[in-house]
Amino acid sequence: MAPDSMESLLVQEGYLERKPDPSAPRGVDLVLSKPFSYGDTVLDRWQLRNKPVTKLVMWRAIRHGFLFDGPQSKLLAAEGNIDPGLFSFRGFMEYQLGEIVLALVEVDVKTWFVAISLVAGVTGICLAVPSVSPELAQCVSCWTLLSIALLFTVILEEDTYELTPRVPSDGRRVLQLFQGTSQQMLRRSSWIENALGKPDLKRSSSGPPSVETDISENYRSKKGRRYHPGLPGCEGLPSPT
Repeated sequence: MAPDSMESLLVQEGYLERKPDPSAPRGVDLVLSKPFSYGDTVLDRWQLRNKPVTKLVMWRAIRHGFLFDGPQSKLLAAEGNIDPGLFSFRGFMEYQLGEIVLALVEVDVKTWFVAISLVAGVTGICLAVPSVSPELAQCVSCWTLLSIALLFTVILEEDTYELTPRVPSDGRRVLQLFQGTSQQMLRRSSWIENALGKPDLKRSSSGPPSVETDISENYRSKKGRRYHPGLPGCEGLPSPT
């Protein structure tokens, strides 16, 4: 198991624990140690936001909601005819971020005029009133701008958490939710689906029921979309939403 995988990060942060089990598919079982969450307070979220596992889960949750669960996913499939396996969510976000930064950098003439007038007015007051120190005015202005920037940072962070889809508190269910939806697995699934085609279950309708089940299971196995092994208490349960 890769050290930077979601499972390894959940284990490193103490959300899950690997326990040896010879009867398990991998020889180990994943046992719940503590519930996973984004944080209940602003301070908790601020601390957890710097942890790699929290960043990864939030990114995957936003990406999962965009590609599979949200209304935009239906729009992509219906109007854009976009295959999730061939869609680069990272490239899409980088393009959108570039558009936002460009909009912030390109300041119109009206904004420049207001900013210059404000700076000229404050400078004129400092020079006209001897009791007002220019250094003090600059210090107050800088700290005021810093406070406003910090306030906007907190607001944007809270908006990010509000827009991020919630995930199960059980780390095993989190793995179950995102199984088979990584970029590599989606591309593999898309390639195999195009190469093999979808299973024709009508062919096995005349045979015993097990034939249809075998075809369906074999197809899912080749696509790689199997539930994560070694999840006691979660195996066999439907995938969380």
